Amino acid sequence: MTSFSLSAADFRDQVMRAFPEAQITFEPDLRRQGIVDSWPSELDDEAARRDWDWSPAYDQQRAFDEYLVPNIRQRYLRPARA
Repeated sequence: MTSFSLSAADFRDQVMRAFPEAQITFEPDLRRQGIVDSWPSELDDEAARRDWDWSPAYDQQRAFDEYLVPNIRQRYLRPARA
């Protein structure tokens, strides 16, 4: 099933919207990139939408707003302990 697909630049742009001061670097892992490159470029979920009335629970914005951004805040922006 599919919902959305992001490039590294798309991912960075989404994070920068929530955390404008973030410093993000990226270096591809060539071994893992080979695995990703073997995946289909697109998944067609039209039959699932039609036959099962399926639709993704998360789109790109909801995934960032409800999952990724809160988890980044929790992990990296915790208040200092006294």
